[in-house]
Amino acid sequence: MSYFKEPIQRSSIFRKSNSTRSTNLDETEKSYLSYYDLDKLLKTKPNLEGTVNYKLLPAQTAQQCIRLLDKSYSSFFKGISDYKKHPSKYNSIPKCPKYKDKDEYNLLVFTNQQANIKQNKYIQLKASLHIPVPQSDKYDFSSFKQIRILPYKDHVKIEIIYERNCIDFKDNKRYASIDLV
Repeated sequence: MSYFKEPIQRSSIFRKSNSTRSTNLDETEKSYLSYYDLDKLLKTKPNLEGTVNYKLLPAQTAQQCIRLLDKSYSSFFKGISDYKKHPSKYNSIPKCPKYKDKDEYNLLVFTNQQANIKQNKYIQLKASLHIPVPQSDKYDFSSFKQIRILPYKDHVKIEIIYERNCIDFKDNKRYASIDLV
């Protein structure tokens, strides 16, 4: 089972989460399924084929999909409440997060507990799945936090989120600024 060849696995968790959340929305917009309730519910809820979508991906990746949807909904509700107070700030009323199509890809997030970066040269997601890291000699990925797989129509972009020590700079009292209007 490949993470890249099966878009249904990745989008089905997002789709199932979104449909479960939107059917349980309260009309007053004051209560909806939280991340924790949704996570608990989706661990046991089967799809039409009888399989549990949550189990098609590693648990932390499935949790990250649900967490992203939760952030989308909380932003939506904040936007709605701000729209009621200041409608002139918006072009139109904020819209609810949309459903993913069956053949549409969804963002995947792998934590540092699920993936490895071996010899600072390739990413290992599973024992049999290795992804080379271009320009690996320029960066030190030993303290990476996440690997994000961003889908596009004809390719996939991989982002490595890592920690880097900040370099102290010496203030030479010279400053420059540009105003773009």
